[in-house]
Amino acid sequence: MSESAVDYKMKSDLFAFEELKEDPNFKVRRLGDAIYMGTMDGDKRNGRGIMRYKNRLYEGEWKDDLRDGEGFEVYKNNNYYIGGFLQGKAHGKGIYKWATGEVYDGEWEAGTKQGYGIWKGKNGDSYIGEWKNSKAHGYGVHTWSSGDKYEGEWKECLKFGQGTDFFANGDVFSGSYFNGKPFGKGKYVWANGSTYIGDFKNGLKHGKGRWQKEEGDQISVYEGEYVNDKKEGFGVFRWATGNVYEGNFKADERDGHGKMTWNDRTCYEGDWFRGIQHGYGKIVYPDGSSKEGYFENNVYIGKMKEDAGNFTPLDPEKIYPISSKQNNTKSSPNLGLVVEQEKERDRIKDVIKKSRPQGLEKTKKTRGSKSPSLFRNSTSQLKSKKASPTPKANRTASKFFNKRGGSKKRKVLKNKLF
Repeated sequence: MSESAVDYKMKSDLFAFEELKEDPNFKVRRLGDAIYMGTMDGDKRNGRGIMRYKNRLYEGEWKDDLRDGEGFEVYKNNNYYIGGFLQGKAHGKGIYKWATGEVYDGEWEAGTKQGYGIWKGKNGDSYIGEWKNSKAHGYGVHTWSSGDKYEGEWKECLKFGQGTDFFANGDVFSGSYFNGKPFGKGKYVWANGSTYIGDFKNGLKHGKGRWQKEEGDQISVYEGEYVNDKKEGFGVFRWATGNVYEGNFKADERDGHGKMTWNDRTCYEGDWFRGIQHGYGKIVYPDGSSKEGYFENNVYIGKMKEDAGNFTPLDPEKIYPISSKQNNTKSSPNLGLVVEQEKERDRIKDVIKKSRPQGLEKTKKTRGSKSPSLFRNSTSQLKSKKASPTPKANRTASKFFNKRGGSKKRKVLKNKLF
């Protein structure tokens, strides 16, 4: 078949094949498993031509056997590119369309997306902005099909630098990013009007910051430290009701030492555990009366640590933020278990009192008394079937308990009585 008899239907509109055949330098050559139809300069492809590979097609301009100039190329996966080429690679302005429906329309350099460009995903996502090495890099706007949008700086397809996130639910974050997440200083505004201004780390509130929530004409505010998105460290929380807590937090709850002041001027300062008064502290009521000593699960136990016994760190219901106020009584309607424990303790004290021989009177402890040896004597008497405690032994043993204090000793005595 003569070269003039070759027929071909163009896939692009870069030029007309019939006109190409009229060029005096038009040639048809087989190169390996491909066929070239176009102009040549000696043995090299130069000018315009068509290269038909087994699974690929190129229509466009050539220079020294390389694609150079305007061209159209279809790849074996049915993706295609139309635009500028330089020394065999996409260069300048061009459009690349994937078979899946994705499209990039923008600038290229040496076969990579470089400069300004627009990318549209198959599901409606899009990016408009700067590119480097085929990745979003520089300033750009990414819009997701969900309605979320980011405007700001990018580095290798990750949010990096200063930017703003607009979320579909109405929330907005503006600040610094690192490796795709808020990092450093920033401001987060929730759709409900709450705001946080402060430090971030890996997308979470971390460091020092100020959180604020508007409730009608009133405002609740927290200023202090955060760890992994939770209040932790030292901080001050002011509720819209007028209540104020100043002290330590852990995992979003009052924990450690702190001072709570309620709007009726009741004030508690001391130890907290998981949002409740637990440990040593002092509570002052509006009438000026006060209690100082040990608290357990929001209930005042006593002035001496031994009166409180061993604190049991239960997993109390989260009484946060304002309902852990200590009532001006020894019981709380929300802490029935603790009340029952107090009743049981009082009952045991009564049994101990009744079990003592009648008519005994307390005596003052002398300097020469040796409590440990007397206590051993009294216990040896208790072990004897015939022996009975003497008044002196009873008084000395009682002193020993009071002096040595041991809650463990009390538990032993309770076990013997019951």
